[in-house]
Amino acid sequence: MNAPVPQGIGLNAPSFVKNAKLIAWVADMAALCKPAAVHWCDGSEAEYQQLCQVLVNAGTFKKLNPAKRPTPS
Repeated sequence: MNAPVPQGIGLNAPSFVKNAKLIAWVADMAALCKPAAVHWCDGSEAEYQQLCQVLVNAGTFKKLNPAKRPTPS
């Protein structure tokens, strides 16, 4: 493959991504799939909450009743 990443799509690999082969693979997939954006997951709780909120706003997820399903602490 090794096609260039389409203009306007910045990979912006975060500092914790050190594997050059991974970055090259993501670039190849971006060139193939032509996404509007590339999001690098870090696995943090904040990221999880943000993605869940995006899905709730889109109607894909339904927010559960906190009295019946309390948030773990």
